[in-house]
Amino acid sequence: MKNKNAYSILICAVSTLVLFCTLGLATSTISIYLPYIISHGHLTSTQGSSILSLRSLSSLIVIAVVVDIFYRKVKLRWVIAIALLCDAAAFFTYGTAEYYWQYCFAAVLAGIGYGIGGIVPVSILINRWFKTNRSLAIGICTAGSGVATIIVPPIFVGLAENISLQAAFLGMMTMTIIVSVLCMLFVRDNPMDIGKQPFSSDKEENIKKVNYSETDLSRGSRWVVLLGVLLLGAASHSANQHVGVLYTSNGVSETVVSMLISISGIALTFGKMMCGYVDDRIGGRKTLLIFSGFFLAGLLLNCLAGGGYVWIDLIAVVILNMGMPLTTVGTTMIAHDMSTEKTYARMIKDCQSATMVGAVLFTTVPGMIEDMTGSYVPAYYLLFATALIASIILQYTYYKRGKNVKKSQI
Repeated sequence: MKNKNAYSILICAVSTLVLFCTLGLATSTISIYLPYIISHGHLTSTQGSSILSLRSLSSLIVIAVVVDIFYRKVKLRWVIAIALLCDAAAFFTYGTAEYYWQYCFAAVLAGIGYGIGGIVPVSILINRWFKTNRSLAIGICTAGSGVATIIVPPIFVGLAENISLQAAFLGMMTMTIIVSVLCMLFVRDNPMDIGKQPFSSDKEENIKKVNYSETDLSRGSRWVVLLGVLLLGAASHSANQHVGVLYTSNGVSETVVSMLISISGIALTFGKMMCGYVDDRIGGRKTLLIFSGFFLAGLLLNCLAGGGYVWIDLIAVVILNMGMPLTTVGTTMIAHDMSTEKTYARMIKDCQSATMVGAVLFTTVPGMIEDMTGSYVPAYYLLFATALIASIILQYTYYKRGKNVKKSQI
């Protein structure tokens, strides 16, 4: 059995490194090196924020418009390798840029890298290479970005402070190029390309994964699902990107906030693997209910930020990040459960597009609310309401989906 599944495990390992780079280095840890970019480039805060927006917008455009055609014309290993090289070029440009437009160009490259080499191709790859334990494999892969959140900040800061900013970005560029080479050497689009079989377990009877692969969604139901995913993405991206300023604006020291963010990375990594493991065993609807509970509870607890009790702050960020996998592992889970084998690639692309639309539309909302009220706390109540509506919508679609499948089997 071990030899039978060895190459599938290798695919999962390389995919983890891919998301370590495209989702971790180029996306999740940007809050670490953005202050250095602003300082080194003598940029205004508005220009710094525009770099983030430009990266998200370019990712959205690529996911929504380009990937369908690209994936049909080019093998996945080439797609992922190209994405990694775009990220490497972005790091090189960040490290050598002197003008604002150069930083914008780097942001576009990073956005393209995530758009064509992020969760979409990795989830397609895992879906082909894993007959069972797919969600656990996706959880392990996406945990790569959580690991990046934990280990990259001290390394980057150490290089930037003790050697140079260019050296820090050179290190990230080198790591990304190495992973692109590994991708080209080992990744194959399908098991049959090299005479292998997808990963399968001897204990398949213990895996209670609900499979809705026999029927496809109606157009109306599809839009309802995408609305739920959009609202979920809006709440999670906004909550994640503003949690630091939420705490510092409420009197928590930057040292404590840094500790909280590091611990949140550990919780996020664990949550992604657990989300996949749970989905493989009890199905998407119950998994969505459990992790939505974590996410909603985390949002409410974060409304108590800076109350003078660090242990409450710690519990708040841990529980919030336990629910954050809903927009990574959860998105692939929803796409799988709401599509057929033939339409999965399109559904995961549409779900990622919806997530990015939510991120682009809502990212500035907490800042606007803080400008009007003097606090980020009301924004987190709004994000709680948004996430609650998203959870209700998605639970309803799961209920209808299960009911429709039962009807089709009678």
